[in-house]
Amino acid sequence: MIKFIITVTMESGEVWETIRHTKNGMQTVLDSIFACGEFVKFSVEEVRND
Repeated sequence: MIKFIITVTMESGEVWETIRHTKNGMQTVLDSIFACGEFVKFSVEEVRND
């Protein structure tokens, strides 16, 4: 099983994290982040639980 841990730091200093279990779900979150444009940084960590 694969999961993608997405961590985002917003310009306001707020930090949030979400987990998605598919590449499609991860891409949807990333599209939302880029559309917002109010982020300072983000990271995506792929974790495999084989």
